[in-house]
Amino acid sequence: MTDRTQPPEVKILERIPFMVPEQVFLGNGLPVYIIRAGTQDISKVEIVFRAGSWYQSKPLSAKFTSKMLLEGTQSFTSRQIAEEIDFFGAHLETNSNKDLAQVSLFTLNRYFDKTISLMAEVTRNPVFPDEELEVLRQNQKQKFIINQEKVRHVARKRFNHAIFGKNHPYGTLTELVHYDQICNKDLIDFHRSHYNLSEAFIIMAGRIGDDHLERLDRFFGREDRTSYKHPGKTIPDLPENNKNRTINIRKPDSLQSAIRIGRLLFNKSHPDYQKVVLVSTILGGYFDSRLMTTIREEKGYTYGIGSAVVSLQQSGYFFIASEVGSDVTRHAIRDIYSEMGRLTEELVTPSELRLVRNYMMGSLIRSMDGPFDISETVKGLVQYGLDTSYLTRFMETINSITPEEIRDMAQTYLDPGKMTELTVGDYEKA
Repeated sequence: MTDRTQPPEVKILERIPFMVPEQVFLGNGLPVYIIRAGTQDISKVEIVFRAGSWYQSKPLSAKFTSKMLLEGTQSFTSRQIAEEIDFFGAHLETNSNKDLAQVSLFTLNRYFDKTISLMAEVTRNPVFPDEELEVLRQNQKQKFIINQEKVRHVARKRFNHAIFGKNHPYGTLTELVHYDQICNKDLIDFHRSHYNLSEAFIIMAGRIGDDHLERLDRFFGREDRTSYKHPGKTIPDLPENNKNRTINIRKPDSLQSAIRIGRLLFNKSHPDYQKVVLVSTILGGYFDSRLMTTIREEKGYTYGIGSAVVSLQQSGYFFIASEVGSDVTRHAIRDIYSEMGRLTEELVTPSELRLVRNYMMGSLIRSMDGPFDISETVKGLVQYGLDTSYLTRFMETINSITPEEIRDMAQTYLDPGKMTELTVGDYEKA
């Protein structure tokens, strides 16, 4: 007989059955990673290029190239592209970040031929029309001006600038004048150099059949990839700035201050990365974290605060971010360092470690919830030359890490003497 007055026992998941993607190669050697899953007759195709802002020689060229791909090609205007995609009930989007750029297609399988043809067209043959470029320029300039008044936005940009340095691709600041300097030729040149197939890869997810691969090969598998040479980029030296620094950027009469505290670290290929992610989760990576409990719940300084470890292709960093009332800025910073100190001095209790393990295992499960989520996880592995064994190791790390290891990791990587502390706001009121 079940006693319904007692809650069920909470159990830690020890294993998650990860779906291993199938890897195939098109006729020209272009790698394709396939996730055959899902019950709906739809699919996602994403072609990924090494074309993020890391590779640009002129500010904004990577971002604007990505945004302009759908604004007109040799065969279609931007309106025709939008109408075609809408007619077939598909969705075509472009995105870029610091390392990668991607073109993503979500389509009904019965229209796969039509929509993959359009995807190939915008990927290969964009013309970057001047009229559309000017509209984008003005919209982005206005957005930039508005964002410059937001303490959170300024803090995020200036923090990267502070830890990576002004001459590093990850630390470069965009200025208003850069929007007027970008032109059609810059986008054509960047596209020609970086949107080729020499270092690209494709991820397909959904109800994928062999006929999908045949059609994909028809559009992307017949170009000679060996005729391209991806220009790459020399990896610049990182600044020796892992020492305590305080940077205050004043915004007079601001009601809130944005806080960023952190340091340079490494990416997910580093042997300590997974353990540091767990330490960061305890500190500020979920709603019941220590920073949320102290800074939000107990002190009422903010609506939200968090910490994270960011993995980039050539580096990585740890940061804590929040916005607090201007008059309590110093109090909040003091309490943030206090919580960091607790992790370096005291052992995590078994009950807290159990809670964090449950949360992180749940996050891993959510990252595998359906073919499209799996495709995002796979992309994050392929980018670094990793496979699903990385996820198995991560799961093992979550379940096996000890309180002593957590303390040791905190002592190594949460040393206040190696943190950069940046605030944006009216710090005279702090």
